[in-house]
Amino acid sequence: MNRLALATGLALAVTVLGALPPAFDGTARASALAQASPQPLESALIEIQEGPGASSTPTATPSPTPTPTRSPRRRGRGETPEPTDTPTPEPTPEASESPTPLPVASATITPAPTAPPRATPAPVMVRQLTIPQSLADPEARDLLRRPISQLSALRWLTGTWRAQTIEQSGDGQQHDLGTNTYVFAQTMKGRWIFGADGKATDYFYITYDPFAQHWILVRMNATPAYGIWTSDRGWQRNSIEFTSAVSYATGRPYRRRITIVQKDAKNFKIYDEEQLSDGSWTGDDSVSLTKQ
Repeated sequence: MNRLALATGLALAVTVLGALPPAFDGTARASALAQASPQPLESALIEIQEGPGASSTPTATPSPTPTPTRSPRRRGRGETPEPTDTPTPEPTPEASESPTPLPVASATITPAPTAPPRATPAPVMVRQLTIPQSLADPEARDLLRRPISQLSALRWLTGTWRAQTIEQSGDGQQHDLGTNTYVFAQTMKGRWIFGADGKATDYFYITYDPFAQHWILVRMNATPAYGIWTSDRGWQRNSIEFTSAVSYATGRPYRRRITIVQKDAKNFKIYDEEQLSDGSWTGDDSVSLTKQ
């Protein structure tokens, strides 16, 4: 019964203190509470809940200390307002999480386009005149009407000649092929000199080309062997040397050389040679001619 009276007194004291006017000092409130109850309010409430048979000294389970929350009170005249604690906002799950980085587009470096290589210009082709167009040229027509004066250097060649042919084999040995007859004469309106042996196995055509300004020798053999020889130097003292531009014998190309050497008015000689792979020259045959 004493406990119930004590609890009732404590509740009454709390009610009275709450009804005090604003001018009531905080220190007086604390003093009144201390005089009204020698024990804390929390202890009294515990005793009321446990009943009269409980121990006077109960063992309370410790609980986490709550964060005190300031209760608002009226400010007296002349008092400085108490600072108000501003609650710290708790971070939301969305704010605590790390922001997802934005995808970064991979930079692809595109090389600068290079200029295409310049094509090698095709060589400018000189316009090739046809044969009728060339013959229509006034200068060409004038050359056609003139005699080839250079052929006068071969006038001594015309006539009949007795010939002896010596053939040289690959081993350096010489073979006498006997005697024969050659005849040389002007042909084709005096613009070529033609020569042939009496067996119709060896033919010559010789002239001077006034257009190209060099000597020409065309030789054909019954083997068959054939070729075209040219001479830019022409007659040098008593001889003329022709070198083949194209020459074939036994179906193979050869570089050959034909040299005509005039010994005197009644004797001359024809040398036929071929060039070896090392650049040297070797004789194929020679024909010695004596005028009849």
